[in-house]
Amino acid sequence: CVYSMTKVVTSIAVLQLVDKGLLNLDDAVSKYLPAFNGSNGNSGPGNHEKITLRHCLSHQAGFDYKNGLIHPNGSLWASYRYIWYFLTNDLAGYVNNYLAQQPLLFEPGTRYNYADGANVAAAIVEQISGKPFDKYVHDEISSPLGMKDTTFVTSPEQKRRAPPTRFDTDSISHPVFFSRAPFLFLNWLGWKTVQVPN
Repeated sequence: CVYSMTKVVTSIAVLQLVDKGLLNLDDAVSKYLPAFNGSNGNSGPGNHEKITLRHCLSHQAGFDYKNGLIHPNGSLWASYRYIWYFLTNDLAGYVNNYLAQQPLLFEPGTRYNYADGANVAAAIVEQISGKPFDKYVHDEISSPLGMKDTTFVTSPEQKRRAPPTRFDTDSISHPVFFSRAPFLFLNWLGWKTVQVPN
């Protein structure tokens, strides 16, 4: 299962489309995702219109990786949207209806903050290619390389062959989320000192 290696795979997918002349790293994200036009009425210091693909891939877009349950920004509805998009694997919905509406931590390109830029870039890959991101990765990256066991969701057959992990993931579809859920919930309640395990 790809997990955080998705960031590397997303960079490869974007660069493939750059090589084909379909994207430019310095294109504004809003060129492909209109939800990023303007500041979207949020109160952050950054302007979403200035975010480029390069910013997304280099963690310089200004996104906050601790949005949603950890920092619901005073809105219970925002937390519900975060959970809904995460659990339904709706990448475009998450990016356009949630992430594009969150305040930026800083003006794009001025600082580094490890965050959700790869998700925005992946949504653009979906937009340009006309394929769901996992399908694009399968067709254009993993399959041509003969990587038959590289997936976003592990099949039951793959799970049987995988080495044991420190917790059972057979009964849940998002092990990272559910293993962290109690800590995320405590942070959401205001216990900011609770450390969320990686």
